[in-house]
Amino acid sequence: MKYIKYFSFFFKTKGSPHLNSDQLRRLLNIVSLETTIKNVDDLNITGRKAYNLRESSKTSLKQLTKELPPENLLEEMMRLSNT
Repeated sequence: MKYIKYFSFFFKTKGSPHLNSDQLRRLLNIVSLETTIKNVDDLNITGRKAYNLRESSKTSLKQLTKELPPENLLEEMMRLSNT
């Protein structure tokens, strides 16, 4: 939930960043994936389907974030939106 926490903090302190549609979609997908991972963990869902859902969500999250720290990721997203 590190991305959601940072995005929330950023939005509260600095307002919504100006993102183009691609980067906004990326941000929303990151939030969705982090939520899915957290829900599977919190609900203690077990089984192959839950495991596969969690692992595929983690893989997708890594691809979307490039494993950048939240600060650097949002900075990159804003930069890409301005080009």
